[in-house]
Amino acid sequence: MHGKSTLMIFMILLLVLAGCAELHWKKIKKINTRSSYESFIRRHPTGPLSTQAQAELKTCAKIASSIPKTIPYRRWGSDGWLYKYTITFTESQGVVATVEWVKRIYRDRKDRSGLKYWSSNSNGHSENIRIRANGSNTYSSWIRGDVSPDLRGGTVVVLYSGHDVNGHPFSGRVASKLAWPKQ
Repeated sequence: MHGKSTLMIFMILLLVLAGCAELHWKKIKKINTRSSYESFIRRHPTGPLSTQAQAELKTCAKIASSIPKTIPYRRWGSDGWLYKYTITFTESQGVVATVEWVKRIYRDRKDRSGLKYWSSNSNGHSENIRIRANGSNTYSSWIRGDVSPDLRGGTVVVLYSGHDVNGHPFSGRVASKLAWPKQ
């Protein structure tokens, strides 16, 4: 009798766990991102849904972004500094992707005053930066700083998002310091 009850408890536990995996899978399919499939595989490393997640993961673009650690400046007129920078987006899964939205945020060096300066607008702006499968593409921008806003020694943060050719969304961010001009 003891063996039958242990087996029954074990079978109920398996059904509960399978149900949890099924609920989690439904959520993951709605989110449909590379990181959601990776999370599912970590939580449920075996079983048919894990196999499906691994197959889906192979169809997701893998996007990395890079920007120089510090952005150099050059003088702009008699009272300002010009910062030009380029972000490189690289895809390494063999899936074409497009960066569709970019938001640039500039912060003063102290970041205590709460000063934030958005170029274009605070909601970001549309882009169409196509990244070839196993390739790269760039996004370039610039900001001029002077007394207002005083961005010398501050930071630029660039947020971005887009989709791959299979409809999977992706997003990320990069940040860099703005060099401090010597007087």
